[in-house]
Amino acid sequence: MEIIHVLLGKANPLGLKGPNRLVHELATQQALAKENVSVWGIDPSTIHDYPWRPFETLLFRKCINPFGLDGKIREALENIRGNAVFHLHGGLTPVFYTLARALHRRNIPFVFTPHDSYPAIAFQKGQWGRKIYFQVFEKKILKHARYIHCLNKVEKEALEIIYPNKKTMLIPYGYEGFTKIKHDNYSREFVIGFCGSLDIHPKGLDILVKAFALFNKHIPLSELWIIGDGSEQSRLEEMAAEQGVARHVSFWGNQSEEEKLGLLQQLQVFAHPSRNEGIPVAVLEAA
Repeated sequence: MEIIHVLLGKANPLGLKGPNRLVHELATQQALAKENVSVWGIDPSTIHDYPWRPFETLLFRKCINPFGLDGKIREALENIRGNAVFHLHGGLTPVFYTLARALHRRNIPFVFTPHDSYPAIAFQKGQWGRKIYFQVFEKKILKHARYIHCLNKVEKEALEIIYPNKKTMLIPYGYEGFTKIKHDNYSREFVIGFCGSLDIHPKGLDILVKAFALFNKHIPLSELWIIGDGSEQSRLEEMAAEQGVARHVSFWGNQSEEEKLGLLQQLQVFAHPSRNEGIPVAVLEAA
């Protein structure tokens, strides 16, 4: 049987987006188990700029139209022969609606992992845009999926509210252990740190900056280190300035695995005030 994982991104284990790291680990373990596995990545860049992995990776260009499917993906689908199963990673992703329709028309089975996309729809007020999208498009993906794979109990409970079904499976994923790297703690200040993508609302970074500003009034030597990058970094910098703690907040950007673990080891407190989270790998790394 051929297993084909599809995601937005390149399954880069050094990235901060959870699905990329999960797919990398899952495909790696399947390859080591001698399964015929590959990854199809949809990304603005088709440059293979990631570490070596024991599985084949095909990259397809992300279209400007969010529902658009690269012609090369359609060509690749035409070349699928024999017993193949696709595994789509990521909920509320318009291009997967198009891809799921193409798979269904060709009678190619697929598994769908929403990656914690539904708790906000099920449990929070508002979210009308997402609710409409879910009713019009997402339900059709769920209907045609052979199985729906949830990563945690909250995600499964949310799905049962908005789409009751009997094909959902709850399977938390494992994660490779970390090699401990010894670093001297050079910092004499009290350092609070965060590591992850700089998405302000879902990651609760507005809460973190405001809370740190209150803490800094009592502990003037304290610092806040933010590891990771994202399009909202400039807004975070503005928040720190508005709270009067800009000179106490450091933005480290993306780091190599060793550099990241070295920074984490210098923290006194690791903070992860996420509003919506599946399985936060950064918490495991910090622990």
